[in-house]
Amino acid sequence: MPLLIYYRKDGAIVRHHMAPKEWDEDTLKDRIDQYNTDHPGCQAEALEVEPGSLTEYLLEKIQAEARRSDEAIEEALDALDTARDCVRSLQK
Repeated sequence: MPLLIYYRKDGAIVRHHMAPKEWDEDTLKDRIDQYNTDHPGCQAEALEVEPGSLTEYLLEKIQAEARRSDEAIEEALDALDTARDCVRSLQK
């Protein structure tokens, strides 16, 4: 399963995501070549993620952390709504 990695001109990774499942190897290569042509100085490449590999483990950790962050944001928004309701009830 290929992981697409996008690099800035200075070599820092700026984005990553799994390639769509419907892309075959030729499509993947064409898309990477097109990105690299359209973004001079920046680069995209594909990394094959093997099941059970360290890369797969780290990707799962990143995704789990992102889910936790999303949950924390939702909880904070709920707390703000509750606080607004309290303030409105005091204003009446």
